[in-house]
Amino acid sequence: MTNKLQLTEHRRITFSFPLVLDAALSFDREHAGWLWRASNHVLTVAPAADGSISIQALRSGAPAPESADRSAAWVAAALLNYCFKRRIPIPRQGSKRIEVVTDAIDLVIATSALVLPIELPSTAGRDAATVAGTA
Repeated sequence: MTNKLQLTEHRRITFSFPLVLDAALSFDREHAGWLWRASNHVLTVAPAADGSISIQALRSGAPAPESADRSAAWVAAALLNYCFKRRIPIPRQGSKRIEVVTDAIDLVIATSALVLPIELPSTAGRDAATVAGTA
């Protein structure tokens, strides 16, 4: 019986801050928020670098801008929704997380699969350890 090997893939989709704002406003609109109707949007990424954001916006008729804080989980949901709406393929299985990088937020998707090793023909004078590269 042959043991299966684990194959892991990490995929990164980089969202510039203007694209993060676009995704956040789109998600806010779909969830009956007020941000998408406001004007003069300013995005601030949390200094803790966990992916949470704050959006300052001016409501119609308001004297001063208001701030709306959104958690990292909300931001991840907004980025995933943005991908789904634009038909960017996202695997259903796998872990998903966001990472703050320079001037952007990355959506990181990690998937794993078990695969069978490739059976190599045996050659005289070589044993399995030599073929595997451990000798």
